[in-house]
Amino acid sequence: MNVSDTQIGILIGIGPAILAGAGALLFGWLTDRTSRHILLAVCVMFWSAATALLSFATDYNMFFLGVMFLALGETALGPICSSITPDLFPGKSRVTANIIFAATGSALAGVGTAASGALLGWLQFHYTELPTII
Repeated sequence: MNVSDTQIGILIGIGPAILAGAGALLFGWLTDRTSRHILLAVCVMFWSAATALLSFATDYNMFFLGVMFLALGETALGPICSSITPDLFPGKSRVTANIIFAATGSALAGVGTAASGALLGWLQFHYTELPTII
């Protein structure tokens, strides 16, 4: 794909951020009015399907649409999990549960980024040893 820096910025920055902001309001509203567990299951399936469909993107527009669907499915996690936490933990444990939930997401995002960088670094020096797939 012949993609400009501006398109990459829209793809990983402002596009998903705007959709996530609007989606959080929508999913917060839906969380209060529907079954949270079913809504979470539907959103996880949508998120997973969007992730799978990204592998079939052949141009920037398809990839952008896939990322937007992915962001929409992922956005539901915050309002739904914040709403389910009080049901799962007694009063004094709720703050700890929310901290662990938030910190784990951030920490694992960092671990994923570091692991991806390490893998790309390894591939840079070993790409000639890998079998070619045609």
